Formats: sequence, structure tokens, C-alpha cells
Amino acid sequence: MEKSLSSTSLSSTSSDSSDCSEMVSTISAKSKQKSPRRSKYVNPRATPDSVPRNISACFCFTIAQIPQDKITKEQIFQMLDPFTTQINKKIFEEAECMRELEKLLPDVDFTICHQRVKKYEDAVQYCTKLDRHPAYKGVDKKKFSSAYQVISYCEENKQIDYASMEYLSHKFKSQIKEYHSAIQEKKFKLIPLQPLILFKPFNNWIDQVIKWLNSWIREGWHPKKKQLFLFGDANAGKSEIVRAIFGLIMSQCFSPGVACPRFGWSGWNPNRHNFIVVDEMNFTNYMLETWKTAVTGNIFFVEKKNQNGQHPIYIRCPMIFCSNLPIEHYLENNLLAPAEIDAIKARLEIVHCSVDARVEIKNISEHWTIDEDFDSFPLLDVDEEIFPIGVTSFKMPKNFDQVLDRKKKEREARKAQENSSNDLPATPVSMQSSVFDFDIRRPSTLSIEIQTDEITASESHVKVLDKVDASTQFIEDDILETGSEIEKNKITQIDQSNKRQKRELPTRRAKLNKSL
Repeated sequence: MEKSLSSTSLSSTSSDSSDCSEMVSTISAKSKQKSPRRSKYVNPRATPDSVPRNISACFCFTIAQIPQDKITKEQIFQMLDPFTTQINKKIFEEAECMRELEKLLPDVDFTICHQRVKKYEDAVQYCTKLDRHPAYKGVDKKKFSSAYQVISYCEENKQIDYASMEYLSHKFKSQIKEYHSAIQEKKFKLIPLQPLILFKPFNNWIDQVIKWLNSWIREGWHPKKKQLFLFGDANAGKSEIVRAIFGLIMSQCFSPGVACPRFGWSGWNPNRHNFIVVDEMNFTNYMLETWKTAVTGNIFFVEKKNQNGQHPIYIRCPMIFCSNLPIEHYLENNLLAPAEIDAIKARLEIVHCSVDARVEIKNISEHWTIDEDFDSFPLLDVDEEIFPIGVTSFKMPKNFDQVLDRKKKEREARKAQENSSNDLPATPVSMQSSVFDFDIRRPSTLSIEIQTDEITASESHVKVLDKVDASTQFIEDDILETGSEIEKNKITQIDQSNKRQKRELPTRRAKLNKSL
């Protein structure tokens, strides 16, 4: 497919994106004839002599589908310069603009979009939204989009001092910091961990630390691989040994935050971190279920500030936790349950750092060195899933689409059957009293049949009202025997109806006596 180029000129201004550029020519002019659509926009650059009543119209012309191999954006910009500076009364007509542009670009195949814009500043920002290097003339750069200003500031200032007044006074300082951090992250190269060759052992707990670390670096991660927990008295040298091992690459270390446990692990970035060190470890500062999942290397979800939803991550790298207190301290002080203590111990290789076992170290290079011949780096393959005892191979069943269609038709048939059964007329349940016909499925159904056989019309009203009062208790007792929630609701409705009828009974009797 042929690549195309489009350019944008806004009051002789142009912009382009990474794949294509977009050219928009915007002309502010006042026609001598009355425009069919009058713009309310007032051009601040117009003068009373050139524009009567200081009213102008702003138009945007987009030229697109220009072959990139035939002409450049700068050439189009120069060709359109006469067109963008002239005042033409026919700019309101799209066909006339097309003819004028065809004269300026005779040998170029293109399409044009003629559009009237309400606000000049919005059109400028739109044209420079994705264009990092626009061609422009007579336009203030401060009116360009925020994206353009942020990118321009970062390109002009390779090293940004976040404490300088220039940065603090900038309108888009937060966007600048975010963009600059993203650029630095791309340039950052993670130094892989290399195993240590211990040629002069310490004959104490430090040898266990080196052995544990080499197993991680040489073998990589596998399920249930334990992390390291160092505990002991102060001044035993726990933190000093960690600094001696990772001192020059401590910038690649990650430590989960404890101020807000919800976001403690949200700062993990596998492109910048390849080991974890937590000094002064306190298990009560973390959400224990999340901590257990993290140290095991399984996938868990974290929340990130100012972002919606939860993000899945997994951490499969060496972790070292240092503390002056043993794990039993949390059990003795009732800070953690015994089951939680057992779960923590199952995930950690516990090493006691004793003060009595301290040895004087003059230079750490006298005890170990880096294995420079190591070239496998299994920790870089953490994206590959490991299944120690194999895995079930699930495959798409044959004719699975037909099964889904059949299930869908069955659900629709059941739903149609339920709807048809609900639309059937209700069958009234007959009580011993012939006064009520009452539908058990429809709580609102309550009818009163007036019997007038073998009595006069004047006496029938009174007898029917008496029957309502006499039959109320019988109906309530009969319904209470079932004990269902629906029937209890029936009782409430009947009771409310009876109360209303009792209130109306004296009035109806008085009217009946008066009529007699």
C-alpha cells in the first residue's frame, strides 16, 4: 500500500505525526459579501481598517493522501504560503478552494477537507497534538498543544533539575516529569546478577548466604523456591554483607512500601529491578496473603495510584529480608497465628546471624570474585512457565461452536417456556367463605362477590359487609398454617384491606339507612 503524507498549516502552520503528517491551512478573513454563516469569533490580530466590525471567520483546510515519496511537508508548506496569506472572498466555497489549491499543487494527487472552526486556539492545539516538529509561521509556540510543549522541553533539556525554578514554574511540570522518566527508563540497561566464586570461606553464616544466592543465579526460579531471611542481634553484619554483594547495583533493588500496604508492591518494574532487599523486616506491616503470593513467585494483583482496576504482576527474583527479631517473636506476642507462622517458614530459608561468629573483613575481594564465564542467566527467562510434574494439555473441543449454539437455543427455549407459563390466567383458590376469591400467585388479586339470592336489595349490602368481618379471621388462620413468605405477604394485604373496609363500614351503613 502506498504511503501517504498529509500536511497541516495553521495560519501558515503545519504538523505531522510519526506515520503521516497532516496539513491544515487556516485562513482568517472577512468576506466583503455577507457570509451565510456568521462567526462569533473575534480575531485579535485584525485591525479596524482591514476588517470591518472586527469580525472574522476561521477556516481549516486539511490536505491528505499525498504520496510521501514524491513531495515533502516542507515543500507543500512553501507552495501553500501564497494561499495562506491572501484574503479571498471565495474561501467560503469549498469548490473554489479546491480549484485554487489545484493551481498551487498541479503535479500532486491529494484530497482536501474544508472545515470552519469556531476557535482559532483550539485548531492550533489540535494540529500540534501529535506533531513533534511542525512547520509554522506567524504562530506563537505557547499556543501549541501541551504534548508538543512537553516533548519540546524534554528535548531541549536532557538533564532536568526538578528543584529548579524553571521546572517548578512550568505549566505542564507533572507531564514533563512523567515523559522524562519514560525516556530515562528506555535508556536504562539492567545489569544481570552473576554468581560469586567463594575461594576463601568465612566459616559462618555468610557462606550460607553466598550458597543461597548462587543457587538463585545459576538455577533460576522454580516453584516453591525459598527466599532468604536473616535475623540476629544488631551489629552482626547483616546489612553490611548485603551492601558488599549488591553495592554497585543497589539502584536495581526494589523494596515494597509499608506506608500503604494496598500499594506496597505497585512500584515493581522488571525492567529496572532484579532483586529485593527489605531491611528491618516486620511481617505485620504487609498484607500477609499478598506477601506469601509474591515471595512464591505466583501471579497476584496490585493497585496503582491514580489508575483504575487491578494489575497482575509476578516477582521471580532473589529476595532478602533482614530483621533483629526471629519469626517466633510474632507468635509469642500473639501478632500472628500459628498457621501464619508455619506458612511464612515454609517460604523462607532462615539463617541466624550471630555476633559471636563475626570475622574481621579487611577487603571483600579477598574472599570472593565474580564468575565472568557465566553466560546462561536463567533469571532472564522468568516469562517461561515451569511445570515440574507436567501439565494437562487442554485443546479446543471439536464442533465446539455447534455445542455453544445448541446450549444457546436450549436457554432461549426454557426462557420462552417460563414466560408463557407466567402469562397464563390465574386460577382462584376457593375458600370456605363464598365471599372471597383469592389468587395465591398474584398478591394483588382480591375480589368480593356479593350474593343477593333470597334477600332484598337493601338487606344484601348489610349482610355482605357483616360477612367480610366474620370471614377475616378464618382466612388469616387458614393462610398461617402454610407459613410461606408469599402467604404472609397475602395476610398483610388482606389485613390492610379489611382495616380499610372497617373504617368505611359506619359511613356506608349511615348512607344505607339514610337511603332507606
